[in-house]
Amino acid sequence: MNNVNVVITREQTGFARVVPYSATLRPHRQMYFVGNQWVEINYEVPTYKVRIEGGSDYDAVRFGVVNKGILPPPPVMTCNTGIPHHCICHPTWKPGYNPHTVAAGIRTGAWILFPQKYYYIHEGANRLIGEVGGTIGCIEILDDRWKQFLAEIEGIAAPEIAFKKGIPIQDSNVRREAIDREIGIHGKLTVTIEEAVFPPAKLASPFIATTTVEVRG
Repeated sequence: MNNVNVVITREQTGFARVVPYSATLRPHRQMYFVGNQWVEINYEVPTYKVRIEGGSDYDAVRFGVVNKGILPPPPVMTCNTGIPHHCICHPTWKPGYNPHTVAAGIRTGAWILFPQKYYYIHEGANRLIGEVGGTIGCIEILDDRWKQFLAEIEGIAAPEIAFKKGIPIQDSNVRREAIDREIGIHGKLTVTIEEAVFPPAKLASPFIATTTVEVRG
């Protein structure tokens, strides 16, 4: 089995919307009463390049906003969750994981970056269909490319298994899950996280005039 290197870079690639999220407060996704209806709060945050060495580049959410129940929502705030420091880790595989704030795709599971901590690499929102996710600091691969992201890692680590011909799709997914588990068990995936400062998050939803925020989209 071959080694695989992934770099979570500090290079910004664009923007994505996120909703302030909390695993303990209810509702988990922060809402605000505007006019006569409840509206979900959205902030715009930078996206970052994630690079598979020998493979492709991906856009990801790296920093987000925790739902602390602060109302009205400030027009601009600093992201307060994510991994800002430089580190190198060897993730393990968490089978069956589904993200809590976006619709799961055909490939479930996540890479656990640190033992006993809830920082993962997992599937993120699909901006192409207007999906908005909440994050508590995970690395979230955007735009329905999670399956491709996993396939590239598996293909580099064990090409003779990942690309074997004539395997039914269901059996192929089982084989790929087995590859991911073996990668994690033997420490074959190295993830380097580059140092980056917590970026600003800008309110991106239409709210009452006192927020003095431009209404976008």
